[in-house]
Amino acid sequence: MKVCPTCQAGVKRTEKICPYCNASLKSWKRRMYWGMGFVILLLLIAPIFIHVYMDKVTSSTKQIDQMIMGLEQDNYAMFAEAVGAPLELEEQAQQHVLDYMKNQSLTEFKKRTTRITARAKRDNKNTYVHHEDGSAVLDVHVSKYNVFYNKVEVKLREPVLHWVASHE
Repeated sequence: MKVCPTCQAGVKRTEKICPYCNASLKSWKRRMYWGMGFVILLLLIAPIFIHVYMDKVTSSTKQIDQMIMGLEQDNYAMFAEAVGAPLELEEQAQQHVLDYMKNQSLTEFKKRTTRITARAKRDNKNTYVHHEDGSAVLDVHVSKYNVFYNKVEVKLREPVLHWVASHE
């Protein structure tokens, strides 16, 4: 037997509705406990998935891969999109930029750029990437909107474009 919470009458355990006052005898506590357990489990697991997702979204390696692929394929538009270079350069200037950037070991340049962007992301500091000839060619900017995840952006330095324009 169990007691009806409304009329305090004794009813059978199998009853879903009190035969005396028609009150529901279903336990709301059981559903509440399951719901709270699910929410707690979700709160414990969600940060893991959010971290993995944000690492993929804020990854600078996609940008670096697109930059290197643009250089390898001799595609200025792909390279410019990856590093924020202007698309309105003349074809000759575009080719000068590509030739200057390809005038180095691209695998070493990719390793160096990846290492420097990872350090900038970890230390939350702006820095730059050098060409093999010693001149700085890429700026690595840390996003000013970093809250939970550091994000860096790689951009072609303005002096490189001015240098290319002067050597046309």
